[in-house]
Amino acid sequence: MSATTSPITPEAFQLAIADLELEQLHVESARLHNSIYHLERSNIALEEFKDDEDCRIAIGENVATIERQRERIEMIRVEVEKRGFMMTCGKRKEEATAATTCGAPEANGNAGGDSEAGRNQQNSTESGGGDEEEGVYL
Repeated sequence: MSATTSPITPEAFQLAIADLELEQLHVESARLHNSIYHLERSNIALEEFKDDEDCRIAIGENVATIERQRERIEMIRVEVEKRGFMMTCGKRKEEATAATTCGAPEANGNAGGDSEAGRNQQNSTESGGGDEEEGVYL
């Protein structure tokens, strides 16, 4: 985060996501998950230099950013569920009980949807990469 900017307030974020389409909410959630992943990797690398004051400050800033991003992911999840969908695949709650995985065929015949997150999840499953920690999972 730059010293001259500050993150959007939770209230402003909540107002902003209320106007987004379902697919946009999933994209934003995926972006936040990806950011958290990289911030956590950065902190692991910085731990080696935790005696350095700048590294300690960077770790602290990353931890604060991760916390804010997790709160935003939760706000997105609440917004998605408020609309009657589940966060996992964007299916209605009733449909999610019938097809519990993202790769299950949907009513229109798409197996995983047309979104990038759906394709990534399907590719991960097909390539046998389900046990890897790398990637974005909704």
